[in-house]
Amino acid sequence: MATDNGALPATATAVKIPSSMIEIPDLQINTFRLWLIGDAPLVVHRWSEKAKAQMRGVHGKKPMVGRAKRNPDEEYRESLYHHTEGRDERDPAVWDGESYGFPAVAFKNAAITAVTQLAGVTKVMMRGAFHVNLGDEVVQVHGSPVMREDMVGLPRGGTDLRYRGEFFPWSTELTIRVNTQVVSEEQVVSLYETAGFAVGVGEGRPERNGVWGLFHVARHGEE
Repeated sequence: MATDNGALPATATAVKIPSSMIEIPDLQINTFRLWLIGDAPLVVHRWSEKAKAQMRGVHGKKPMVGRAKRNPDEEYRESLYHHTEGRDERDPAVWDGESYGFPAVAFKNAAITAVTQLAGVTKVMMRGAFHVNLGDEVVQVHGSPVMREDMVGLPRGGTDLRYRGEFFPWSTELTIRVNTQVVSEEQVVSLYETAGFAVGVGEGRPERNGVWGLFHVARHGEE
C-alpha cells in the first residue's frame, strides 16, 4: 500500500527472538512390541492386479470386455497380502508363498476408531500420538490361510461370489512408537483391547456390522 507521497513503505524488519526465550521440549518417544491374538477369523481381500487394471480401463474410458471365466483359486491367491520376509532375495518379484501379512495402517485405524469408545480422548490427538510399524506397509500375520467362498451383495444390487483368504487361528506382532507426553504405553494397550473387541480388522469386521477380525492383546505365555 502506498504512503501519502506515493512511495512504497520499507519492508518491515523481522523481529529477532532471543534464543534464550525458545524452549522446545524433547519428545518422549518409547518403542514397544504388542502381540495380538485373533479371536475370530481374519478375512483378507487385497485388490488384485486384474481388478486395478479394470478400474484403470473405466477411468480411461476403454471399452468394457466380456466377463472372463472365473478362477476361484487364482482369486483366492490374489486376495492375500504378502510379507517382505517371503520375498525371494534373488528376484524381489517372486514370493515363496510362506509369509503373509496385512496392512499396518489397518491396525492403526482400528485403534483410532476405538477412540470413540473412550471418554476424554479424540481421534485427532491419537493420530499423531503413536505409529505402527513405521516403514512397513504390511505386518506379518502368523497363520495358514485357507480359501473361503462367500455370497456378497453388490453395490448396484444383486449378489456375487467372492473367493478370499481366511486366517484362523492367527496372530501378529506390532512395533509401536508412542509419544508418552500425549499417551502412555498402558493407554495404547487398553486402546487395542477395545479395538479388538469393538472394531476388528479385515473383511466383515464389527465396524462394518460383521463378526470377523476380532482379537485381543496377548497375555503372558500366549506369544
